[in-house]
Amino acid sequence: EKKIIEFTNRVLPEMDGVICSDYQKGVLTEKVIKNLMHRAKNAKKSVIVDPKSADFSLYKGATALTPNEKEVGRSVPIKINSGEDLERAAEYLLSLTRGEALLVTRGKDGMTLYRNKENPVDIPTVAKEVYDVTGAGDTVVSVFGMAVFVGFNFQEAAWLSNMAASIVVGKVGTAVVTLNEINEFLQIGRASCRERV
Repeated sequence: EKKIIEFTNRVLPEMDGVICSDYQKGVLTEKVIKNLMHRAKNAKKSVIVDPKSADFSLYKGATALTPNEKEVGRSVPIKINSGEDLERAAEYLLSLTRGEALLVTRGKDGMTLYRNKENPVDIPTVAKEVYDVTGAGDTVVSVFGMAVFVGFNFQEAAWLSNMAASIVVGKVGTAVVTLNEINEFLQIGRASCRERV
């Protein structure tokens, strides 16, 4: 803990932002997370969290979180049976964490972006074929974080991360998405839109 805290304190001023991918393997302890949130706030750095703990109060101070629907269900005192239930759960979690956005990944149903006092935004999946969902959540948090850190708004960042995840699930095993693949995906999308018009 001490070494991780010393390291993050040293490098944080040089970073554009921080992504915390919590696998609950013992690295992101409560002490590490609290220190990181405090330092990031003082340095005016955004923190994006991919949470695994059912106790979202650990992530208080995060700018945005990217849980999947199952993780949301485990972390709220609300039984989620509908879109309205998920919206109430998102409001609860945003209030609990004091976050600005919650991007909930929903498998074949795409994603839904929740922001404080704004209507939810549904982002449908654009995957052509799904071969392997391994690493899709990592792709979402990394692309979403990167986009937010360079100035995209939450909706733009969510759209971009959804597109990147759609590319990754079309590959077998743990995979990455490249800038060339994103550009190619955009070109295909534009061509498809022109054909429909």
